[in-house]
Amino acid sequence: MWVGENSYVDSFDSTKGPYTPSPTTANRTEAGRIGGNGDVTLDGNVQVKGPVQAGDAIHVGSGTTVSGGTTQNLGASATSPGDQFPRIAPPVTPSSGLSLYQANWIITPGTYQWTSLTIPSNSSLVPASNGVVTIYITGNISLGDNVTLGSFPSTNMRIIMKSDASLTSTAAADMTSFSAGSNFTFYGGLYGRNANVSIGGGSHVYGSVIGRTTWLQTGTQLHYDQAMMASQVCSASTTGKYVVQPGTWREVIP
Repeated sequence: MWVGENSYVDSFDSTKGPYTPSPTTANRTEAGRIGGNGDVTLDGNVQVKGPVQAGDAIHVGSGTTVSGGTTQNLGASATSPGDQFPRIAPPVTPSSGLSLYQANWIITPGTYQWTSLTIPSNSSLVPASNGVVTIYITGNISLGDNVTLGSFPSTNMRIIMKSDASLTSTAAADMTSFSAGSNFTFYGGLYGRNANVSIGGGSHVYGSVIGRTTWLQTGTQLHYDQAMMASQVCSASTTGKYVVQPGTWREVIP
């Protein structure tokens, strides 16, 4: 896990409305969490409003603050998604890859499955109404600059990438990538157990991100939505370990 300089991590609860950092009408809490089964690197001037945990070492740059404290060298058994995150395969064979042209796209709530997803710069893909969109992607996701994926509330968008391979494998066929350009806006939950996740600088994430590796580039803001506790793949237990909530984030396609 690598968090670029000048990035910010905190939390909010979408059941109480959109994220609002204003002190007088704030919907902002200090329950943002960062965890990794290996090293966690926080570059300079990063603010984490919550705890940071690592299976190996935590590297903290100059001017960085962590309000919830840091715990390192927990070992693989404490935070490893290889042991505790489920393998999820799409219930049916995905359709061919989806590549959109530049526009603002609306997607009807439901369950979709594609081999890949490409969205060009200055475009968006958002749910049509107040319903859940679940997208299974077995290959790569490539998003340009200034892309918006999902809309408030973040519980209405779920992206589930390839998650049926061993985490110890270094074979290209066992890994995928989620790559978003600068100024990306995401409302939703990303579950990328076998995905290498890269989120461009100046981006805003309202929800949660799980990846094989995760890189939040310079100036990214990640606001964990506590309302996702009821539907996320894992949660933090009282022992500080990440544990799976059985049956969550799994959908059966009729």
